[in-house]
Parts: sequence; structure tokens; C-alpha cells
Amino acid sequence: MAMLINGERVPDGLVEDELGRLRTSHGAMREVAPVSEEHLRLIAACAVVDRILIRQHADKDPRPIDPETIAAEVRKEERQGNCRSGVNEPALRRAAEQGLRLKRAMDELAGDFERPTTDEVMQLYDSWKTKLGSVEKASAAHIVVHVNQGRTETEALALIERAEADLASGCSFSDVAERYSDCKGNGGDLGEFERGMMVEEFDQAVFSLKPGERSAVFRTPFGFHIAELRKIEKAAVREPGAAAGNRSLLDRQTQARGHGTRS
Repeated sequence: MAMLINGERVPDGLVEDELGRLRTSHGAMREVAPVSEEHLRLIAACAVVDRILIRQHADKDPRPIDPETIAAEVRKEERQGNCRSGVNEPALRRAAEQGLRLKRAMDELAGDFERPTTDEVMQLYDSWKTKLGSVEKASAAHIVVHVNQGRTETEALALIERAEADLASGCSFSDVAERYSDCKGNGGDLGEFERGMMVEEFDQAVFSLKPGERSAVFRTPFGFHIAELRKIEKAAVREPGAAAGNRSLLDRQTQARGHGTRS
């Protein structure tokens, strides 16, 4: 279903295009399942909405862009090799003008923010770090067999069960990971990650283990996994009330964000 933003119809294709770009840029991270498809789609939709709102704001601005500035932008594109022979010159100029309008709108929307001093930034950081405490972290390795268009659920389960059998016979985790896993390299080692970075099923399996323990086969939206916990770092105890003295600073930051959004 297409979205409507201030009466303007936005085709689903824009969200799909943005989703494709995000899938590519987050490809390496998604191999270890840190972001669900639904979450990634929401991020894509929000990015499209933000861009359209800013463009609509820029389009309403009656002030012209200096022709020389537009010409300079066109020449810049030509120098960078983005302009091929036979290009539609009027279209290139329109694109350059729209880009300059968008930049002006974004600069002006951000211009009302009260910029904090370095001391204020550090004060805010320290206060929230103390208030929230550290996050539980784990170091683990995994074997994953994806379920996708090229592999059925039954085929994936058979592969992960073969990996589990090899582990039970005494083979090392790293060797079995390199043999069976769809996420090869480093023997399946994921390094250190915080609770909440992975999908819920993965978090539940890993953070329920003790160091040195290995999970049974479990399922996530990506396929079948076996995980081995190497190390765990518990979250620090919170210190209540440590950030109370900085409430006014937090309020100023919140108000500045709200003002910028309404502009």
C-alpha cells in the first residue's frame, strides 16, 4: 500500500529501493542476524519519509538559487565524470538546483539547534553512562545453516544435525563451523556483542549458556544454529539518581530536537 505524506502519494517502490540499499550496506552484519527484516523495513520507511518531508519543505521555499551556484554544481558533476555525452542538460541543471535546495533546507532546519559545549557533551555522556550502566556482553561462536530459496527447512535441518553429530564425536567447533556453516571464517567466531544486538532467539540461546557450554540446535528467522559461549561479561549495577542534576541539559536537548522537527 502506498503512503500519503501531506497529500503526496509515495509509491511502495521507494521504500523497496531503500530497503535494498540497506540490505546491501548491512549485509555483513545481517550474517550474524543483528537486525530483523521487519526492523530493517521500518528503518527504510522512516528514511524515505524523512527525505520527502525535507524535500517538501524545500519545494515551498520561494527563494531562488543563485544561477552561478547551480552552474558551478553542474561543472563539478562534469569534472567528476558523472556527466556523459548526450546528457539532458536542463535535467542536470534541475537536479543540481534541487540538490542545492535540499542542502539549504537541511542546513537551515538544523541551524536553530543550540550547540552544546564540549564540557556539556561530556557531562551528558557521563551522566547517562552512570545511570544506565553497562550492557551484558558475550563472546561466542556459532554454526548457521540458512533456510532460503536454495535450501528447504528439511535440508537445512539435516545439515545442522550432521554438524551436531560431528561436535558430539569430538571434532573442534572451529573445524565443524568451517565445514558446515554458511557464515565461514574465523571458525564461526562472532567476537564480542551486547545483549540485544542479535535477534531474540539467538540472544536467548547464547545468554542462557555458561562459558564453555554449547547450545542444542535452535531456530531463528535465518535458519538453524548451534552456538558456543566463550565468555560473558555481566552488566554493571546501576546507580540510581546519578543523572538527576543534569535534567535541565537533557530537557534542552529534547526541546531543540522538537523545535528542529517542527520547523
